[in-house]
Amino acid sequence: MTAAFSQATTFMSRRPWLIAALVAVAYGVRLNDAREFAEAAGDPFRMVLPPERQFLYGSPLPLFIGTYYVHNAVPAAAAYAFIQVIGAALFLAGLLRAIGRDLDRETRTLALTVLLASPLLVTLLFWIGKCDLYLLGFFLLLISSEAPASRVALAILMLASHRELATALLVVQLVMTRTRWRSTATGLIAGHVLLAAYAGMLSPEPASRVDYALANGARLISLVLATPLLHLFTPALLACLYAVMRTLRQRHLAVIGVAFALAMVTQDFTRVFTIVSTPLLIEMARVIAATRPHAAVWVWPLALVQLHLAGSNLLWVHGVDIRVGQ
Repeated sequence: MTAAFSQATTFMSRRPWLIAALVAVAYGVRLNDAREFAEAAGDPFRMVLPPERQFLYGSPLPLFIGTYYVHNAVPAAAAYAFIQVIGAALFLAGLLRAIGRDLDRETRTLALTVLLASPLLVTLLFWIGKCDLYLLGFFLLLISSEAPASRVALAILMLASHRELATALLVVQLVMTRTRWRSTATGLIAGHVLLAAYAGMLSPEPASRVDYALANGARLISLVLATPLLHLFTPALLACLYAVMRTLRQRHLAVIGVAFALAMVTQDFTRVFTIVSTPLLIEMARVIAATRPHAAVWVWPLALVQLHLAGSNLLWVHGVDIRVGQ
């Protein structure tokens, strides 16, 4: 019995896409912002969304892609679906390139398995329709690119996908690596300049996610303080994993702290924390697969036991549905 169980676990650990399929079946897929996309994609240079949804203009890339389809007589629902498919393909291309660099095939497979055991996959499945696939796809291509011009362009595309999260991701990457910072910083600055110019074309200037955080920060922080153990579970788990691997450094704690602080002032706490922590998750998956392959074989069931989701459900008791986020 023990031998059969061990063989089954080893079999699954080497089939990350099967694990991903099981996670999708277990937790489902949630679509977001389909109606807002249909309204804004018709003309991304005309303000049509109400103030509480104008933060979507801070992620204009899907709107520009969508307006091409809409103006070529493609129904808005089909354009919305195409954009998600393109985003998924971009994310997968970036993921395979970033997580597999300098690793042999088996180690790369185990690294994918470890990454899928983190909250990242479920987070992406729950927020289909947001710009997360584009944001992370461009980011993963950026961290695996050596060409400065490509890094500048990819950083700008990240900003066009999600201004605030892209800024956080690029800053976190600089904290993590402290290398090739000139091209990253150039793309970051250029992206903000271009987005500021775009916002200036809209009248009135759209409300941003920063405006939302400033207006609602105190209420959102009080929610975190009301259930600290639930919110600290994932950050503490990341810190413990790095400590167990004996690779915990000040920069790792700094990244976890930045991700936690940003997530505190958003309604979608887990999503924001997970996305900002993506550099840590990628590094952790690669290190575990390369140095502790036996641990990688046994870690995959965590993908089907996402404890942070139980925390999300419990948070509804306080009257806030954290899945309705920005």
